[in-house]
Amino acid sequence: MDIILGTGINNICFGMNEGEVIEILGLPTKRHFNDVEGYLYLEYYPICTKFKFDEDEGFKLTNIETSNRDALIFGEKILGREKNEVIALLNSKGYTDFDWEDYEYFDELFCEKLSLWITFEYDRVTALEFFLFSNENDDEFLWPEIPEKD
Repeated sequence: MDIILGTGINNICFGMNEGEVIEILGLPTKRHFNDVEGYLYLEYYPICTKFKFDEDEGFKLTNIETSNRDALIFGEKILGREKNEVIALLNSKGYTDFDWEDYEYFDELFCEKLSLWITFEYDRVTALEFFLFSNENDDEFLWPEIPEKD
């Protein structure tokens, strides 16, 4: 499972609609809409991944959350790795500016330049969420090109 930050995962790109994702992955394990947040969720249990479609963006895919142990960032598996290893990986790629959220049972690292949240429990990566890049003013999304269908 290759994560392309700002673009998507494998052959699923930000900007796709629900039908396009289902065409690629098949029917989800669970589908639900949160009217408070304005997100439609498609959850695929076999691949431990949740796709979020934003109502404000015409139900386009804007966020992907995964706990898939085969998820790759920069060509490396990240789930289960220790916090210091992940920080070293990000630093080696030139990303050194992070925000941290410390919760009672877990911590989260946020890297704004990568539009990436990484969740740590017991100092090991348990999940990550990444989303669409936005412009410098954070007022416009930078939608990737969706590949043409054959």
